[in-house]
Amino acid sequence: VNLCIGESDTREPLEILSFNISHDSQFVAVFIGKQLIKHEELLLVLSVLKLDKASNSMDHILNIDLAKHNMTGFCKQIYFDMVDSNNLILV
Repeated sequence: VNLCIGESDTREPLEILSFNISHDSQFVAVFIGKQLIKHEELLLVLSVLKLDKASNSMDHILNIDLAKHNMTGFCKQIYFDMVDSNNLILV
């Protein structure tokens, strides 16, 4: 999978910190951020991709700049609703 995570504006590189696949394998949610000192992590972007099994590809459907919305201070657990995988639950 080719996922462009962007360029870092500091010395710490951007990297995938966490991801989860929906129970029906239709979506992938990815947290992108930075590994900081003392094992801290800074979550910067939440990306959601829709899996297309027919073409064996992924379509980027959502990109949330967590820093812009002051949403960087929560746990990096991502869950999809078991009834409707269009619903994403952040913990």
